[in-house]
Amino acid sequence: MKRVLFGGLYHESHSFVAGLTQLEQCEVRVGKEMLSCDTSSPLGAALQEARELGWQIVPSLDVRAMPGAIVAQNVFDFWIAAFEAALCPDLDGVFLVLHGAMVCEEILDVEGEVLARLRQKIGSEIPIGGVTDLHANFSPKMAQNSDALLTYRENPHTDAAQTARLSVGLFDRILRGERTKTLFQATQTIWPPTWTATAQNPMRELETRAREIEKMPNVRAVNIHAGYAYADTPSTGASFSAIVDEASDTAPVENALRQLAARVQVLDVEMRAAKSPELSIEEAMRETQGALRLNDFPVLLVEPSDNIGGGAPGDATHLLRAFWQHEIENAGVILCDARAVLICENWEIGQRGELSVGAWSGALAGEPFEGEFQLLAHSDGRFALEDAHSHLASIFGSEIEMGRSVLLQTVASPKIVVLLSSKPIPPFDLGQWRALRIAPETLSAIGIKAAVGHRQ
Repeated sequence: MKRVLFGGLYHESHSFVAGLTQLEQCEVRVGKEMLSCDTSSPLGAALQEARELGWQIVPSLDVRAMPGAIVAQNVFDFWIAAFEAALCPDLDGVFLVLHGAMVCEEILDVEGEVLARLRQKIGSEIPIGGVTDLHANFSPKMAQNSDALLTYRENPHTDAAQTARLSVGLFDRILRGERTKTLFQATQTIWPPTWTATAQNPMRELETRAREIEKMPNVRAVNIHAGYAYADTPSTGASFSAIVDEASDTAPVENALRQLAARVQVLDVEMRAAKSPELSIEEAMRETQGALRLNDFPVLLVEPSDNIGGGAPGDATHLLRAFWQHEIENAGVILCDARAVLICENWEIGQRGELSVGAWSGALAGEPFEGEFQLLAHSDGRFALEDAHSHLASIFGSEIEMGRSVLLQTVASPKIVVLLSSKPIPPFDLGQWRALRIAPETLSAIGIKAAVGHRQ
């Protein structure tokens, strides 16, 4: 029976939004609490696969939070102290569920630092494996101090749990003697989140080429790291890693990775040349009005500038104001505004009142939207994912908490519904609307604060 220490540290850190992600904002599981993790999440899927393979699981701790501002230093200090305390004799391996783009106050490459400290503690003979997010800013330090980190291959991350299972399977072979090492190739290219969907270029071509490289002798896996553009670090950007047999001749694979990096430069030029012209919000509203005259299904207006799944606050009011000014009847918007929710908690269903919503985070969010609203519903903010493969499952599993929430509707025409949550939750699952008794397919237009994850 192989004795494996499990740990998790998951946060995508946005260097350009105000504030810090504090420990109280994190979901923390310590010791045996980890073992009850939802199997639709990467951690839960990895633990289930490990049990089926007969591993003896040694749980340490899992700390995760929604993407947001960089992480307070005490979160890292808490995690590393508890994880190192869980190190025990007679370990056969260490398996980690990481994001790969975490930044804290004093450390720009958190995962690299974790792996380096771990390697120093346990030595080179005990293998380190695990799974990372496709948006990892993979660093040389991460490659040098790990044996087999496998990265999601799909964005939206519909394969997060599956990748975790595959990673456990790969690590199991390493535990039984098939030792590996990690090759790494950086690029000088940073892509915005909207360019990292794997159903289209540039990622589609790169993933296809990666699968071809995996057919080469002695190659176990090739990872395409799309990178996370809003983490201000030396390793930010697209990169590649390959897991190969330890004793193999790596020159052919290293050459293939260099060719991938060269191809990135070409794809970058092609993408910029083919980029669609950006619409002003006025043009977008005119197109919305035209579409509504022709169709009876919702028009989706995607707002990647306030991408909650990429760490933005989710409080920008530009689309809500545009729906109002252009009289888009029966439109819907989700905003994060804990202060407004707190006020509405004291209202009765059906009650009307003047309220200011949104734009609490600063100038980039626009101006607060002020008007008379009617309260339609209260909620504790808990909802189950309708789609087991939702991008949200890669973060929290199938049960989501968006904090105390309310559903409002403007009193004057146009009638617009506004879902206010206390926590910023990416709009990646229709269960979020239904938790407040709204059928999203009946709305005329929906404002979506996302980049790619909503597509699934």
